[in-house]
Amino acid sequence: FGVLLTLGNILSLASTTLLVGPSKQLQTAFARKRAVCTTVYLASLVLTLWAAFGLHSAVLVLLCCAVQYSAFVWYCLSYIPGGRSTVRSWAQWEIGRASCRKEC
Repeated sequence: FGVLLTLGNILSLASTTLLVGPSKQLQTAFARKRAVCTTVYLASLVLTLWAAFGLHSAVLVLLCCAVQYSAFVWYCLSYIPGGRSTVRSWAQWEIGRASCRKEC
């Protein structure tokens, strides 16, 4: 599963590169507000393949897939005006609700 997910993500990156061009893709991907999640995303792609083929560790593959998905979602939210701040606010609200249930 992890290998196919990673290969699909690599193909998705290649397809967007074909649409906007490699230099524009690199400029936007490594822009100041996206550089960290782009680096985490690319590292998780490599680590997933390494965990699958080199280490043969299913647990590590699943962990890397979760990181891949999270980094990709965070990257996509950076293109939506207010996307990241909305998700951050919602997460803080949910955490506050959960902690209130424990205390109340």
